[in-house]
Order: sequence, then C-alpha cells, then structure tokens
Amino acid sequence: MTSTMRAYVTGGTTPLTPADRPVPTVGREEVLVRTRSASLNNADLAGSDDEHIAGFEFAGDVVEVGAGAPAQLVGARVMGVTVGALAEFVVTHHSQVLPVPERLSYEEAAALPIGLGTEHGGLLLGGVAPRHRC
Repeated sequence: MTSTMRAYVTGGTTPLTPADRPVPTVGREEVLVRTRSASLNNADLAGSDDEHIAGFEFAGDVVEVGAGAPAQLVGARVMGVTVGALAEFVVTHHSQVLPVPERLSYEEAAALPIGLGTEHGGLLLGGVAPRHRC
C-alpha cells in the first residue's frame, strides 16, 4: 500500500482543495477503510481556523484492522462515520462501521450513516423499541 493519499482539505482561508496527505495508521480497535464514496454535508463546509480533512460519512472496503478489532472485517463492504472522510483512506473505531447491504451502491451507502444514526437516537429517546406499536 502507498504511504500517501489524496484528500480534500479545508480550513482558515483554504477552500475545499485536493491535497496529498499521509495514509492514516490503524489503532488497536480501529479499521482502515479504502474509501469508495463519501458524502458532502453542510458541516463539511463550516468555517474552521485549522486546516483539516473534510467529511464525516463514507463507504468503502476494510483493508486493515487493529489488533483489538474483529479480524473478519478485512475485505468487508462498510459504511460509517469518522472525521476526515473526504479522503482515499479513513480510520475509525470498528464500532463506527456497518455492513453495506448488497443491493446498495457505495454512493447510496455513503449518504446514510449520519441520517440513520440520528433516526436511531431519536427513536431511543422517544422510547420506541422493536415491535413498538403507536
């Protein structure tokens, strides 16, 4: 694998701009994902003083796992959330990825994680459980 990747950076006076960055290193309970698609949200364009890789939602293939992450995730098609998702590779905790259903494309899957997480949290806060009837 290469040691550098392309990523979209922003911050300060830098507009969303492609740049070379080091491929992130996987931590003990993390997964390294080769990004196939990422979503662009309003938060990605919000002002920040620090230059950073933009993006939060992604979909792709797990290429490496840390020693404390499930080994069976290697090769899995996943979608998830992490800071810096607008990059060729992303690292996130293994609990932050979900399998991509076969019928979904990477592009469709990349648009789902934050919306689904918000819905799930709202249902839990509202006391709605599986098989709940209104």
